[in-house]
Amino acid sequence: MTGFARINCWLAITVICLAGTACRYSIRQGPKPAETLSRFAGALKKGDLRTAYGLLSKGFRERHDYAAFSALIKSNPDEVAWLADELANPPRETRLTAALNYGTHDTLRLQLEEGEWRIADSPLELYGQATPAQALRSFLRAATNQRYEVMLRFVPSKWAEAMSVAKLKRQFEGEKKAEMAALLKRLRDSLGAPIQKTGLRAVMPYGENQSVRFIKEQNVWKIEDLD
Repeated sequence: MTGFARINCWLAITVICLAGTACRYSIRQGPKPAETLSRFAGALKKGDLRTAYGLLSKGFRERHDYAAFSALIKSNPDEVAWLADELANPPRETRLTAALNYGTHDTLRLQLEEGEWRIADSPLELYGQATPAQALRSFLRAATNQRYEVMLRFVPSKWAEAMSVAKLKRQFEGEKKAEMAALLKRLRDSLGAPIQKTGLRAVMPYGENQSVRFIKEQNVWKIEDLD
């Protein structure tokens, strides 16, 4: 099963609900998540792809038409059979989450607890490094805010001793200010580009033959090269 197919199969069973009154009403009054998953599994087992497709979210159906969904299912019969068996008997407790996209490719997760939505991520984690994508967003935010002491967090250990707040300030505010501003703009315009991760290293190609290179050290992602 290809990565693309695996991702789409899991997207097909993801329940995403918008926060708000209408969302709370639909959760309390409509079918429970386990019931929806069971119906989806039953439709897959019967080969009733129209019904299965109808159980997908509107957003998913807007991104993937029925023909693509049907082709995906038919090209992965063994994996779909396994998925249907797994979903036919989901855990008794189903945890609902929602994702709010805001700012520049930032995401904030919410979680349903006792009928009320609660924020599951820290909205104040402005300079996180949990993933390569988050590290790049955080680095750009630090550069925009001229938080050079924060930018030092993204310097790999092999260069840490040679780097300082003063050097970063000269680099971004000195003679190369215009050049660095242009680089930051290209990087901001490329946020959301695919990132290829292999072990403790990752690469994000962008622009014309340019790439951002990441390295993971002490469980956080740092930036080896910006272009």
